[in-house]
Amino acid sequence: MHKVIPLFTNENLNDTDFFELEYIDALSQGDRFKEEVHRHNFYEIFIFFSGKGKHTIDFKEYTIQKGMIHIVAPYQVHSVKRNDKTTGIVLKFSEDSILYEDVLKLMQNYALFGASPEIEAEDYMDKLKGFISIFEALEQDNLVYQKATFIHLLGSFLYFISSLSTQSKEPYSGIEIEFVKLVNQHYKKEYSVAFYAGEMNSSSKKINLAINKRFGITAKQFISRRRLLEAKRLLHHSSMLIKEVAYELGFQSPSHFSAFFYKETNMYPSDF
Repeated sequence: MHKVIPLFTNENLNDTDFFELEYIDALSQGDRFKEEVHRHNFYEIFIFFSGKGKHTIDFKEYTIQKGMIHIVAPYQVHSVKRNDKTTGIVLKFSEDSILYEDVLKLMQNYALFGASPEIEAEDYMDKLKGFISIFEALEQDNLVYQKATFIHLLGSFLYFISSLSTQSKEPYSGIEIEFVKLVNQHYKKEYSVAFYAGEMNSSSKKINLAINKRFGITAKQFISRRRLLEAKRLLHHSSMLIKEVAYELGFQSPSHFSAFFYKETNMYPSDF
C-alpha cells in the first residue's frame, strides 16, 4: 500500500461551529498534532507564545519562537518540529466561514500560493493575547450573531497582523482570488488560461495582466508552478512512483511529466 500525505479534516467546522481554538501545549497529548508532514482542508493560524523549533510549509522552513505567527492555507503540506517548552494557540476555520470579500482578500494575501506565511510580532504579544481572549470568549458564547462577530473580529485581527508584516502587500483583487481558487480546483486537468477565462467570464489578456502584476509571471506559468508544487509534494512526501505522479497530475505519459519537471527545475523527477 502506498504511503500518502495524510489529510486532516475537521467536521466541527460547519455552519454552527465555524471556528476552533486549539492549544499547542495540549496538542502534544493527542493524535492530531504530529511531526510528520500532513495537510488540512481548512485554514490554520499558529501563534507561538514560547519555545523553539522549525515549521516547514511546502519545503520552506520558518522559525518557531515567541511572537511568531504562521499561516497555513488549506491543502498546504506542513510539519511542526518543536521543543517541549513550545506553547501557543492555533486558530482554525474554513474558507466557507469568510463571508465578506474584504476579509477573504486579507486571508488570501498571506495564505495563497506565492505569499509569505510568517509574521514576527514579539513586541505586540499583549495585543495578540487580547485578540485571543476575545476569540476564546466568542467560542464559549452562543450568540445569534456569533458568526458575523467572528468574521469582523477575524478581519480586525488580519488587518492588525498585516500592519506588522514587512512583506505586506495590497489585498488581492477579485480576479486574482477567483483565478487562484479555480487553479487550485482544476490544475490537474485544465492547463490553458482560456479555460479559466471562460469559467470567470473574463479574457485571457485580462487575467494575464492581473497575474503578471501580482506575481511577475504569466497566468500559464502560474498554473505550471501549481502543478509543479503538487508534483514536489507527492514525490517527496509520498511513496507514489514517478509514473503514478505523472498520471495523477494529468500528464499524458511519464516522459511528458519528466520533460515538464526538468524544464521547471533543471532536474529530473528521479533526482528530486
